[in-house]
Amino acid sequence: MWQSEYHKIVHNPIFHDKTKHIEVQYHFVCEQILPSNIVVNYIPTYEQVVDILKKVLGRIKFEKCRSKLGMKNIKDIT
Repeated sequence: MWQSEYHKIVHNPIFHDKTKHIEVQYHFVCEQILPSNIVVNYIPTYEQVVDILKKVLGRIKFEKCRSKLGMKNIKDIT
């Protein structure tokens, strides 16, 4: 949804029936985008580092996210 629907929503402040469910923090983001206080960039699903905190990942994806966060396997440290 991010690239197509959400990206359109944050750049168009007009209320739509589809946006009723969007919470306050998203409206805050919209308010910050319009005066260019922040810039919203699209990040593809396969690059979502936050997945390590909210999903069960396969080993390769887990290790990639872990390295992006600067974390190391404790076995490699000793």
